[in-house]
Amino acid sequence: MDGRLSKTRVELLRILICSEPTILSKVQIWNGGSKETPKKVSIQEDGRVFLYYGSGPLWWQRLFNTYESVSIIDVSISVADAITGSNGTRNELAFDEITKSIIDEAKKRKDYDCIVDILFDCMRNCSDGELHSKWINQKNIEKYAKSKDITDTNIAVDGLSAIVGIKTGGRIIPITLGRLVKSREY
Repeated sequence: MDGRLSKTRVELLRILICSEPTILSKVQIWNGGSKETPKKVSIQEDGRVFLYYGSGPLWWQRLFNTYESVSIIDVSISVADAITGSNGTRNELAFDEITKSIIDEAKKRKDYDCIVDILFDCMRNCSDGELHSKWINQKNIEKYAKSKDITDTNIAVDGLSAIVGIKTGGRIIPITLGRLVKSREY
């Protein structure tokens, strides 16, 4: 909670940004007058993210100023934007809740590790990309909720789609996979 990232979270954030093309396309930098997808990403423990668009070693790119430095908050909002969709397909509720959780953790608590955890967990649960979890699905969520007698879990069902919100210490993080049709409480 000191405004620093652990080494594990630095690597998780790098994997999150670099392994998902949708996220990498949202985390763009200005190269002169046009936006460009970074070729290399470097993350510091203090939360600074360096996006490089040049070629060669990183020290060479820093010397010739072919990089952009952004905060973990800016990158997190871009990642949340990629996770929740874009334009007409965006899930506004999920985007609002993820960004609110990010801002709460970053500004109030200075807990950057929690920011990476929120983003990584959402990516594992919400996307169809490389990092999507094969084990988190409607059947397993219902089974877990019943086995642990969780009454604070709300699942809305539409075929294989689900909206899940689990209360954790006063914070509810919704994970939306589809549209709401009917809802039942456990």
